[in-house]
Amino acid sequence: MLLTDLYAAPLQPEKWSSFLNQLCALTDSSCGYVMGAYQKVGNVILAGGGQSHDPEFFRLYSEHYSSSDPFRPGLANPPVVGLNHGAELVNQAVVRKTEFYNELLMQYDMEHMSLLLCSFGEERTEGLSLWRSRTYPSLSDESEHLLRMLLPHVQMVLALRSRINSAQSHALFSEAVMDSMSVASLLVDGYGRVQHMNRQAELHLAKGNGLLLANGRLRATDRRDMAQLGRLLEAVTSSDRVNAVPGGAMRVTRRNAIPLHVSVVRAPAEKTFDDRCQYAIVFLYDQSMPQATRSAAMRQLYQMTPAEARMADLLCSGLTIKEASERCGVKLETARFQVKQILSKTGLHRQAELMRLMLSLPGTPEEPLQLRD
Repeated sequence: MLLTDLYAAPLQPEKWSSFLNQLCALTDSSCGYVMGAYQKVGNVILAGGGQSHDPEFFRLYSEHYSSSDPFRPGLANPPVVGLNHGAELVNQAVVRKTEFYNELLMQYDMEHMSLLLCSFGEERTEGLSLWRSRTYPSLSDESEHLLRMLLPHVQMVLALRSRINSAQSHALFSEAVMDSMSVASLLVDGYGRVQHMNRQAELHLAKGNGLLLANGRLRATDRRDMAQLGRLLEAVTSSDRVNAVPGGAMRVTRRNAIPLHVSVVRAPAEKTFDDRCQYAIVFLYDQSMPQATRSAAMRQLYQMTPAEARMADLLCSGLTIKEASERCGVKLETARFQVKQILSKTGLHRQAELMRLMLSLPGTPEEPLQLRD
């Protein structure tokens, strides 16, 4: 039953809890977590289970303590791929002096940790952490043997989970995001090779007026427009963070029609085909046609909550964080946390980059620009 639930987990995520419940019972652990540390998103809890597991732990860890997890630096030693004990990763006396221990671990009586490290690297580190209360300071020999026997199975399942998520995220991006947008949208690489486009984009390109599809590539009919489009795609998809830009816009000349407005933004990394290639999303829209709001595009592209999308839109409209918090009726601390989440979801680091991205997106502001005295 233990292995049955484990191998079912990649396609049925609720099975992780069932697997961890059984594993904790077999190892005298009070709770267990599937953990990941990723270069792009930091420390993440993927699943949890056990008798004392509390979903609130997920929220507290992700919102406040993941960046200060004292066990993460211990993984730089490097540790052994296999069974590691918390005391081997970091001195227990050091842990007890941290906010992570005093404000989080003590609250849940999580005193002793064992880590079944499944993979280790700069870009991706994954494993199972099992926590015991003060009553059970160490694992039994039988428990350690069980965990070592489970290692290749957990490694295989986590690798399978990664492949499935990659395929599903691309399908979700293509079908549930791009195809649902009212504006013509294409996913392209830095050379203009089209990976996916929605129905609206197909109709635009079929006309061959201003833009067209030639040998699988997005091309402009005007030579100068083509050169500008190429530079924009190269800048947005650049792997050089110094020269890369979050987005940009241009106008494409059309016969007997007003110019077509083209926006190019960097595609969210987790929604592309693989991590080795950066993609761009190209939006095509006729300014004479009705447009959706800019915040709607933010929600669709970056999975922002309505509150986060509105906050981003207000900041782009010229408000300060304090002014935006007052407009939204939330505390300044809450607004700052929303901005942190917005930057994290868009992969940006500064508000100036966020404004450039927002201005590159199709759509109109949700609220009018605030004029200052």
